[in-house]
This record gives sequence, C-alpha cells and structure tokens, in this order.
Amino acid sequence: MKSAPHLPPFAEVVRLAELVALDLPTIELARMYKHREFTDHVIDILWPKITARGRAYYKGLSTYEGRLCQPHNNTTRFVISHACTECNREKLAEYRQSHPEKAKVAHALWHQANRDYVNAYKRARRALKREQAA
Repeated sequence: MKSAPHLPPFAEVVRLAELVALDLPTIELARMYKHREFTDHVIDILWPKITARGRAYYKGLSTYEGRLCQPHNNTTRFVISHACTECNREKLAEYRQSHPEKAKVAHALWHQANRDYVNAYKRARRALKREQAA
C-alpha cells in the first residue's frame, strides 16, 4: 500500500521558493502551508514533477482524478487512501450492514458532535419545503 503524501518541512518549502526565486511573500507561503492551500501556480513552480494525487493533497482536496477503477469505470479516488470512491462507498455500506450496532452508535455520535450543523440543515430543509409548497 502506498503511503499518504506529506508536506515537506516549512523550512524546505521556503528554501525551494528562494531557490526558484518565487515572487511570493513568506507570510503568504506560510498561510498556504498551514492551511494546505497551495495554488496551482505555486505547485507548478515548486514541484514541477508532482503527481495528480500530490497536487490534490497540497491543495487541501480530499479527492483527485487518478487511474481508472475497472469494476466501476470511475477515476475519482481519495487522496489519503488511494481508493476509488465507488469501491469505498460499497465497502462502507457492506460494513454498516454487517455491523448495524456499531453503525448506529457512530451515527449517534456524529449527530451529537455536529448538532448545530444538523439543526441548521433541518431548518433550511423545512424552509425550502415550505417555499416549494407555496
């Protein structure tokens, strides 16, 4: 199994930027590094031979377009696990079906941890339904 991509130490990123004479303030480079939000321009200059997966990781994305998954004819893959999104969805559904008690507990814990989000979502959904009914 391939390991997850990782960012080089910040000092190395600064050294690389100085080496290629990147016209970008260090503070902006630090912000990009901290939040993993490098722009395509910066990635192309600092890491010209980067893979699609590495590019997605440096941009802070969770998925990227990789090689074709034969069973699903799909190219979208997760950055961290390298797994096809459709294969992952099937495995997750299979796990939830074979371990319903664990899935129920995980669902309840997620709702408890994200109560504000769930309430806001439900309010917005109710408002949309009222609007559509009128």
